[in-house]
Amino acid sequence: MTDHAASRMTLSKRALASSVAAQPSDVSERTAFETAFRTHAAELCEFAFGYVRSRETASELVQDVFFRLWKRRDTINELEDLRVYLFAATRNAVLDLLKHERVERRWVERLAPVDVAATTSQAHDTDERVRARDVEAALEAAVARLPERARQTFVLSWRHHLSCAQVATIMGISVKAVEVQRSRARKALRRALAHWLE
Repeated sequence: MTDHAASRMTLSKRALASSVAAQPSDVSERTAFETAFRTHAAELCEFAFGYVRSRETASELVQDVFFRLWKRRDTINELEDLRVYLFAATRNAVLDLLKHERVERRWVERLAPVDVAATTSQAHDTDERVRARDVEAALEAAVARLPERARQTFVLSWRHHLSCAQVATIMGISVKAVEVQRSRARKALRRALAHWLE
């Protein structure tokens, strides 16, 4: 995490702490909430960043998730797995944001003429940059090209070390479907990175 991102996260912690302090609540609730934030916020920000590609936006989404969690803090103890709940809530927040951005893009596209030459040039530049990067960057690009469900399964399983059952709960699909998506992701990544693995 960069110094700037760490600074934003510290500010976020302060903002959440002041929100917590402003509410009349039991000290144990506040402590549990602060512990949950310290334990999960960074990995949730990384998860969100994988989709929104903006540290600031990812941090804001995670803050919103924790703010909603604080508002329903009386039901936290009823959650079977807080980490799974937080990943699912973050995923939903990301999907809502992306859907909203797609709607905005459609309106912008309708209002502005398309410059086909510039679009083609940008795509070509992106391809050249991807080829020039090292193995890690090639992996990031390959992951980004995965179908949405396969990508989510990959990110949750391998980057965040969640079990198939936890991924199934977060994504709202069966464990078997998670296994199928993991297998598809593995095959696609092997093909995409074949020349790096020679």
